[in-house]
Order: sequence, then C-alpha cells, then structure tokens
Amino acid sequence: MDGVFDLVNLLFLAVAIGVLLRLRSVLGRRTGHEQPPQNRGWFASKPSKPEVVESESASAEAETPPREESASLTPLQRGLREISLADRSFDRERFLEGARIAYEQIVTGFAASNRERLQALLGADAFERFDAVMRSREQKGETAQCEVVAIQSADITEARMRGTAARVTVRFHADLLSSVRDKEGSIIDGNAEHPYRAEDIWTFERNTRDTNPNWRLVKSSHE
Repeated sequence: MDGVFDLVNLLFLAVAIGVLLRLRSVLGRRTGHEQPPQNRGWFASKPSKPEVVESESASAEAETPPREESASLTPLQRGLREISLADRSFDRERFLEGARIAYEQIVTGFAASNRERLQALLGADAFERFDAVMRSREQKGETAQCEVVAIQSADITEARMRGTAARVTVRFHADLLSSVRDKEGSIIDGNAEHPYRAEDIWTFERNTRDTNPNWRLVKSSHE
C-alpha cells in the first residue's frame, strides 16, 4: 500500500514540474532590461522612469559633468546641459521643430484673434499682453491678416533652468505677409501683397516636473 502511495505522489510531482516548466517557457522571465513605455508629446515628452538599479551617489556622479568639461562650455551649452539633466526627453532639434510650428500658430492665431489657440500656447502673462492688443483692435473695428510665407531660421540664443522651470530663447527670422485694415477695409498698417522680414526673439518655458510635455511662450520681443 505504501508503495502505491509513493508512486502516486511521484506522478503528481512529475505533472506539477511539467506544468511549471511549460508556464516558464510561455511567459518568459523578467531580465531587468525591459524598456519602459514612452509617451510622445508635442515639443518633448517625459518618459516613464526605469527601475533604479544603482545607488543615488553613483547616479549623481554619472550625471555631474567633470569640472574641466563644464568650464569649457559656453553659457548656452551649460544651459542646454542643465535642461537635459532635468528633462531626459529634451532634444534640441525636436524642440526647434516644435518652436517653428508654435511660431506660425501664434502669429496667425494673434492676427485672427483666436484666443482658444493662444491660451494653449501662451503663458498667462503673455496671453494678457496679446489679448490687450486684440481687444483694442476689436474696439476700433480693425481686422488683421497674417501669413507666414517662410521661416528662414530659428536659432536658440539662450537656455537656462529657473528652479524646476526650463527656459529657452529662440531668435526667428521669418518672411511675413501682414496687414491691418480699419473698419472701412482700408489698409492702415503693413502690406497685403509684399512680405517683409521679421526678427522675433521669443522665450519658451516648461516646468520639468509637469507631466504636460508642451512648452509655452512667456516672453516676446520684435526687432
């Protein structure tokens, strides 16, 4: 009887081992090197953080550039490095691509008094300044038109961290077809047929702790 019982136990054990091996082969094992999912944003996105496998001191040492290397960097290069350390998803070329899109949307949105579009692209203070001009235009019965014929260049001139906020200043050279008409329809400013070369210096800002990947225009000047 004991021999039969032992035989039954061995059979159950063999079946259990077979099931476990089959599950292992189907599901696989975690190796610790799986890539975390990433979310794509407009200018840039903050990817999900991978599991930390090194000590905090080792991580800080890896992120901190040597003093000799930092000393040889220009202020712009140091600023871009600081932003990259605060936001691992920051990419200079991708940022400039987004800045060009934002420039065209803001310029044309301002001419059309598209407040909904501007609120999504401007910081609160910048929106108030733009809105004041639009309201003045509307009270006078004036209308504006603007077309971006071409953006000839967009170059980063300044970059820095301000607390957790990243700030990047871009100088744009663009050919614009712009005009303002009075309530009778006569052009009182600009030219509806011949474009002119505009030079604008815009500063964009983004809180690197915010899950929203979009940058907003916070300061603008025209030269």
